[in-house]
Amino acid sequence: MINVSHAAASTHSSRLSDLPSRVTAGDRNAAAAFLHANSDLIRRRMRHKLGRAMRRVFDSQDLMSTLARRLDHYVDAGRADVANEAQLWGLVLKIAEHAIIDKARMLDRMHRIEGPDSEFANRLRHTIHSGEGTNDDALDLLFARIFENLPDPIDREILTLWCNGRSLAEIADVLAATPELVRKRWQRIREKSMRLLDEGTQT
Repeated sequence: MINVSHAAASTHSSRLSDLPSRVTAGDRNAAAAFLHANSDLIRRRMRHKLGRAMRRVFDSQDLMSTLARRLDHYVDAGRADVANEAQLWGLVLKIAEHAIIDKARMLDRMHRIEGPDSEFANRLRHTIHSGEGTNDDALDLLFARIFENLPDPIDREILTLWCNGRSLAEIADVLAATPELVRKRWQRIREKSMRLLDEGTQT
């Protein structure tokens, strides 16, 4: 796992222009050095994408930890093929975007989902259309409540990826976890979230 602080020394000993080729070669310290050198800008971009309610749930360090973990997996798996700094930025920002719920993508998924997750999707859709989620701020408040009910950062990451349209198999790949582990976690996440939605309906 990338340790951004530990890699700080690498930033001073290497020029930023060298980092893309090192990242492509599988150098995880180079990836960490890039995140460290650009952490302030990355944090600002990620927080700008969050609504006010969600900012209370996810602080910038949470988001950077998620980004570092996912970038580390990309680099370690040999999937970070970047020829220059612009392409490395593109990869980092793409990973960062998927660390935050895309509301348009999530709402589209709510209407298309079938199978075991359909009841959860229908419950979310009903809550959204019943008034609590009729605007961006209210939708943020709804998901802030759901995420506050999930203190485990991995559970939060699984829910974020699911809302962004990823299958459980794809989530397992992103997290470098077994599909069975992700399925079990997702079942618990879904059950906890549905109980929370039920409580909100009753109050």
